[in-house]
Amino acid sequence: MAAGIVDWGSNERKPTDSVSVLQGATLGAYPSGNSVLVRGSSESILIADFYVTFHQKGVIEGRETFLTMLDKFHAVIGRRHDEMLDYMSEPRTLDEMAEHRFVYRPHVDIAFVETVERRTAELHIARMLERGEAVEVDHGRSARV
Repeated sequence: MAAGIVDWGSNERKPTDSVSVLQGATLGAYPSGNSVLVRGSSESILIADFYVTFHQKGVIEGRETFLTMLDKFHAVIGRRHDEMLDYMSEPRTLDEMAEHRFVYRPHVDIAFVETVERRTAELHIARMLERGEAVEVDHGRSARV
């Protein structure tokens, strides 16, 4: 396996020799259970006429449009991470992070908001602790370094 590629183990499905798929709530690591992770050799998996997402974008027509939207979506992760670090200028609990709503705006009222917010905060806090960007200052409370 190439450096930087995560081993998906027995959960990996290979529809072709060059494309792998991992899906589901726990396997895809997206809390609402609707994620599908796909990888392939080179950019071969990104060449299509239409793309379907699970992020309220519906069907996207054309590779260039898809790649532009994918870049914007990817940039959100970094911005959200930075916003969370700023919020952690004071020690925060996971509950406080989730209640702050970094993913959904306050007026959004859908069944899985709390689950998504909590899982997102959990993943970002773990990344911050691993990178040394934050420390646990008290049991269950972390703060930016």
